[in-house]
Amino acid sequence: MFKHNRLINIFYIPALLLFIVFVICPFLKGIYLSFTNWNGYSRSFRMVGFSNYARMLTDENVHIFYHLLLPIKKEQRMVALFIVI
Repeated sequence: MFKHNRLINIFYIPALLLFIVFVICPFLKGIYLSFTNWNGYSRSFRMVGFSNYARMLTDENVHIFYHLLLPIKKEQRMVALFIVI
């Protein structure tokens, strides 16, 4: 029985490693970089904490974009409701 479990492990470990390398690591790196002032091009950056998120919540351009998306989301919900009915 234990040999059978080891054999199964051999098959799912490569998939798990690929998932970690190509999904989990970039996700965590993105979270880390969201707390910096990195512009996407330069090599230097410094930690700025939650100021990026505070700026996002108070930026007028983000509010305009958010209000443009609100009706689209409502319409999509209505379409989904009519499809279900």
